[in-house]
Amino acid sequence: MIQISHRALSVLAAALVLFGGAVSCKPTPEKVCDHEVEVSPAIAARDCTERVTDLQKRSPALFDSYAACSKDAKNMASLATCVSDVDRQLAAQVSVALTGSSVSVNGTAISASPTVADFERVLGKGYSKVEGDETHNTRYHWEAYGLQVSTPMGKDSASSLQVWFQPPQGTAFSGKLTVEGKPVEKSATATTLKAIPGVKDAAIAGASAFDVRGISTYFLPGKGDGFSFVDVRFVK
Repeated sequence: MIQISHRALSVLAAALVLFGGAVSCKPTPEKVCDHEVEVSPAIAARDCTERVTDLQKRSPALFDSYAACSKDAKNMASLATCVSDVDRQLAAQVSVALTGSSVSVNGTAISASPTVADFERVLGKGYSKVEGDETHNTRYHWEAYGLQVSTPMGKDSASSLQVWFQPPQGTAFSGKLTVEGKPVEKSATATTLKAIPGVKDAAIAGASAFDVRGISTYFLPGKGDGFSFVDVRFVK
């Protein structure tokens, strides 16, 4: 029978306490949101946990940075600063690519008949929802990213994805838009677009409309030079 001295047991117990303490200090979405609810009881714990869990899945490094910022927050204003800072960094990482006859967002191919859930998987659930506007569509607006998805009222199938360079609200798109591998900036013109192989004119009043190898894509003019937004249509 192996006998362990009282001193050895004490050392072992101390090591376990230290190890356990180190593990317990690691931030989790639940711990982050427990603190945020303490700072601002108006925050819904469930919504917070979903949002922060999504951030952890998408970018562990940004999650750690956000958790540290949130931990130091003492009021709603400082929490809002943490949120806006991480949104700004995520927005810069967003990519929309029109290649061949496919659309991809953040490197993930989007179905030719996508649903809102398809976009949630790559962009998260941080959108506002407006139902029954003048176009009889429901709009899902990722305001922090300058992106909007529209669906016919009462349906979950997406009819279009809009990339906003001059948004009516929220933040302008600051990510990367490419057409056939070529970067397209807000200042792009019809001439530069038509110079991209695979892009050709398509008729629509009041817009520079192009078919990108079968993808109906409308570039709507904005104030001054360049475009207000790019409207990618999903043909049903």
